[in-house]
Amino acid sequence: MNCFPRIFRVFRGGFCLLLFAIAFCIVCALIGKALPFPEIPIVSQKLLQMEERHDDYDTLFIGSSRIHYQVIPTLFDRLAAEQGFPTRSFNAGVAGMRPPEDGYFLDRILQKPPKNLRWVFIELASIRLNVGEEKKQTMRAQYWHDWPRLTMLWRRATTLKPVSKKKDTWKRAAKELAESMGEFLDHLELFVRHQTNFGRGTILTSRLLSKARPAKPRRLVGALGENFAGWIPTGRPEEMIPENRATYDQELAERRAQPAVRDLADPVSQQALETMIAKVERLGATAILVVPPTTNKRNFFPRPEREQRSIVLDFGELDRHPELFTHENRLDSDHVNTAGAHVFTRILVQRWVEELRARRHPEPHVPAPAAL
Repeated sequence: MNCFPRIFRVFRGGFCLLLFAIAFCIVCALIGKALPFPEIPIVSQKLLQMEERHDDYDTLFIGSSRIHYQVIPTLFDRLAAEQGFPTRSFNAGVAGMRPPEDGYFLDRILQKPPKNLRWVFIELASIRLNVGEEKKQTMRAQYWHDWPRLTMLWRRATTLKPVSKKKDTWKRAAKELAESMGEFLDHLELFVRHQTNFGRGTILTSRLLSKARPAKPRRLVGALGENFAGWIPTGRPEEMIPENRATYDQELAERRAQPAVRDLADPVSQQALETMIAKVERLGATAILVVPPTTNKRNFFPRPEREQRSIVLDFGELDRHPELFTHENRLDSDHVNTAGAHVFTRILVQRWVEELRARRHPEPHVPAPAAL
């Protein structure tokens, strides 16, 4: 019996399905190019500022709320200039931003590389797979899920801690893998939503029906603060609430008894950090790595060889920086308040300048004023 017609029909069906998939991906990509960057609070405003004023800045701060609310660029610039290292800085931190979102965010900024970029302060953090139920359906969780980030998340999900040959240890490894793969599926869904521009059809329709392009968002003052430099207060009460204070005091006592562990985390988190540093260095700038002042049990650190080559500023050392851990300067275990942000920024400049001078970094030449 001749089975060639059946094979041909199967082949033709598969080929048609492949063509459909390719055409679908092309159309999605073209739609994505036509759509503006999604409106995401803080994220959109900071990227817009960097797009329009990228050559105004030579110093950037990248990280989570521990950077966003805790580093004051105008104060940093003034203090740095007093030390002989004049800067024009921008706080590009965003609350909740962790790897690999920070890598995507930096890529967006560097699409128009600042011509004068010299310093990029990067908060040290490892990759966490958990998305959080309250964030899964948000554009904030979706917008950064491109192919490089999905690949990174897959590698993180399939990278397990070393195990011995004991039976119960292998059971724990299998459980860990099952949990990681479940969390990866959340990211896969977000990747599909991002690539297909899910939920953004009304934006495209309004663009096609309108004769003029919609104006770019201009709600910058509330998001970027003084001088549009990227820092704003948290908006929370400036004193710790009783629940936070009790937790904070307990964790502070634990850290005094047992300092935080230097955690190398996993190879994928280390590679994500290396990738960001490489992109900064290709532009002739220098990455400064920052451990924020928290009472965490473990703080992510770069590998020893990276730590030797880069400036790493650890502000989790309670004995070295006790003023960062007093009640009047704190909101909770992870954050300082506005007064603490002023203290942290001053110490950040001090430590940074000390490291530069210790490494004999050349101080910038400031030309003498022209004769009148």
